Amino acid sequence: MVSKDIIYKFLKLSFPILLGFVGQQFIVFGDLLIAGRYSTQAVASIGVASNVLNPFMFSVLALAMGISPVIAFNRGKRVSSEGLLSTILLYGLLAGFIGTVFVIGFSEYILPFFKIKESLIKPTKDYIEIVVWSFPFITAFNTLKEFLQGEEKVILANLITVIAVFFNIFLNYILVFGFWNYPGMGEIGLAWASFLIRLLLFLSLLSVIILRHRLTSLDYKVLKDLFQFNIPLALSTFFEIFAFSLVGILSGRLGVVQAATNNIILTIVSISFMIPMSLGSAAAVKVGNAFGRQDKKDLLSNSLSGYFLVLIVTFLVITLYLVLPGTLIRIISEDKSIISLGVSLFAVVAIFQLVDNTQVYILGVLRGLKLTKIPFFIVISSYWLFGMPLGFWLCFYRGYDLLGLWIGLAVSLLIVCFGLLFYLRFKFQELPKLFAQKGS
Repeated sequence: MVSKDIIYKFLKLSFPILLGFVGQQFIVFGDLLIAGRYSTQAVASIGVASNVLNPFMFSVLALAMGISPVIAFNRGKRVSSEGLLSTILLYGLLAGFIGTVFVIGFSEYILPFFKIKESLIKPTKDYIEIVVWSFPFITAFNTLKEFLQGEEKVILANLITVIAVFFNIFLNYILVFGFWNYPGMGEIGLAWASFLIRLLLFLSLLSVIILRHRLTSLDYKVLKDLFQFNIPLALSTFFEIFAFSLVGILSGRLGVVQAATNNIILTIVSISFMIPMSLGSAAAVKVGNAFGRQDKKDLLSNSLSGYFLVLIVTFLVITLYLVLPGTLIRIISEDKSIISLGVSLFAVVAIFQLVDNTQVYILGVLRGLKLTKIPFFIVISSYWLFGMPLGFWLCFYRGYDLLGLWIGLAVSLLIVCFGLLFYLRFKFQELPKLFAQKGS
């Protein structure tokens, strides 16, 4: 079932997507790089702030993730999606604004509730209050990117993202440290750089798209359908990212070194995670298109060929994390306490790479099959009934500190992976029934 020709086509589609995903993470990495040059306090505070923001931000970004498989499905059925651009643009702006409203409503109570170190509270709040207004722009950028991706036009948006990586580092440095006669803003410059780079990403892609595509009247039924299809994706993403973010927030309760170390590890891991995630996004498009054509053989071949690539990537990443953990951490910080704690955490991270990469790829395949509801229940129960309670117990009652929380994450991912595997296997067995239900 694994075909060299399909692997080549899979790589051709997924590589630009990968550049875009990695580019977005390298934008975060650039923030962290400049913060690390400024102070450990800055690394810790933007780490805690990011962990407050991320569940909401990634949830509204997940509202965009169902767009490309839906458009690919329509292509498979020879139905044009050209007239949906205006609707998708409005959808992205609305989704981002909803995320902004939720953060404004909840963020004021989160830091006191989790008893974050006093020294981290003010810079964390200042960062959140600026960056939260970038949500509509980064979400609309991603909905436009998904619109193009569904048509397998993947160069433009991802090229813009890669260019933004380099501009972001320059912008961060100028706003934090200053240049020439400009004195710089210090730590708060990190927040303004994040806001401005997301605004520029959106305006750049929008300006190019409207030169090539015609903005049409809004289709409110499609707008409603997009929210209904993507809400389970957004909710499952919220509860999964909230688990990782809660570890980051609690690390701020444990201390500055723990918060800074957790932020560094999570940023590095997020970059490598973008590879299987991009393969999962490519799978959503390829599987969605084959699903629209009701081509079972092509659907299964694309699913297996993509996973073959995931396994290769996983082996390489595990090797990197086990052999060079200290070197990876020193890219950002030379603090010996951070390096010592980070090396032990990388051992846990390496262990769960296979299940983590597998589960995010399966979620991509399931999006292509228009299956989002059951995966939501699998994710939420795995994290919040099993893995996270175990992590809290190990951290606060058994003396494992930050390591205990990461062990809880590893157990959560293990359960998610096996739950999704069984569900996907069951759905593959009843593909003719799925074709009959959703193929018409």
